Amino acid sequence: MPHSLNLHWSEELLKFLEKETGLLFQALAIQKLAGDASSRLYWRLSHKNKNWVLLETAPFSEAKDQFPYINVQAHLHHYQVHVPHIYAVAPSLGVLLIEDFGDRSLEKVTQKLSAKQYGKYYFLALDELFKIHFEASKPNPHCIAFGLAFDTEKLLWELNFMKEHLIQHHLHHPLSPQEEKTLQSSFLHLCKTLDAQPRYFTHRDYHSRNLMIQNEKICVLDFQDARMGPCHYDLASLLKDSYVQLPQELREELLKYYLFEKNKREGKKTDPKEFQKIFDWMCIQRNLKAMGTFAYLHVDKGKSNYLQYLKPTWNTVRENLEKFSEFKELFKILTDCFSKL
Repeated sequence: MPHSLNLHWSEELLKFLEKETGLLFQALAIQKLAGDASSRLYWRLSHKNKNWVLLETAPFSEAKDQFPYINVQAHLHHYQVHVPHIYAVAPSLGVLLIEDFGDRSLEKVTQKLSAKQYGKYYFLALDELFKIHFEASKPNPHCIAFGLAFDTEKLLWELNFMKEHLIQHHLHHPLSPQEEKTLQSSFLHLCKTLDAQPRYFTHRDYHSRNLMIQNEKICVLDFQDARMGPCHYDLASLLKDSYVQLPQELREELLKYYLFEKNKREGKKTDPKEFQKIFDWMCIQRNLKAMGTFAYLHVDKGKSNYLQYLKPTWNTVRENLEKFSEFKELFKILTDCFSKL
């Protein structure tokens, strides 16, 4: 019950909840939800067979339809992506009352079922991603995601974020001027190549903790940071996920399925070898970025539970770096940096 959680919600917020749920606050059972690496807070409100989720963020003053969560939700909902319905919003309080998709995440399913059993949900996750990439990519001047991109500057910023928070702040690993120069030139080459790819509407965090299973459908969370980028970005998030190590055979089947649908929907054939290469390069960038986030959450936010994912994520990066001779020097430097993980 609410009092047992030691909540310090304002009277204004309590009135908002009572008005929108049609119930007295005392009648609601409240459960704090884990969330992922976000600073946002999520609460499940329950009464008998009714459930809502209260999303707490900072108060916002911009027009409601320009607030990222609301703006991107409207765009994705238009293309029938399974995103939470928004029941009510209180901008001055920084809260949204949204649909509850339950607790059955894709990550949890992989922990309880065999790869043969949970594989079907990954194919369903790709079906949902097809809507995002091939339907929601149609230009929409009202959607803020179309004004943002994974360009060279953004991709490079993410890699330098990793260098700062993981190599310097967490591992305290010194870099020589030559190593610094090699890192920057390798990072720039990687990011320019990725930036040159065709851009699609990109979820940005399309991984197992943000994909829920409800009524045998994949439901999508945490989409508010969407921007335009290579289609490989979301694929890297899903198939080279830090939280779930997919069997190689399943990952290859999923990539083939994605490429088949891409060719069919776009009416042209994509070179599978080139597609695989860009996927591998995207995985290098995306996984290094994730490692930087894990270090930042530990050092700056005191969330040490993410440190367990550093080593498996580095193993994934290492496997991809070893494939490409142009990253030989980068591989050497990072191997030295991460030797103490």
